[in-house]
Amino acid sequence: MYDSIITADFHIGLSNDSWIDKDGVESKINETFKQIDSIIDFALKNKIKKIFMLGDIFNGKRPTP
Repeated sequence: MYDSIITADFHIGLSNDSWIDKDGVESKINETFKQIDSIIDFALKNKIKKIFMLGDIFNGKRPTP
């Protein structure tokens, strides 16, 4: 049915409207990784071989730890 996925602009490290959750991690980072996990799960379930990540993965040239 599908052979590839295209996604973009995760902006990992952008902390607008974010809060520190109980694990000490910014909420936006956890939300972003949940979305990435769901994309990977979808790809595996549908036997997709290619994921194209366009745009900005990190919010800046030097990602924060």
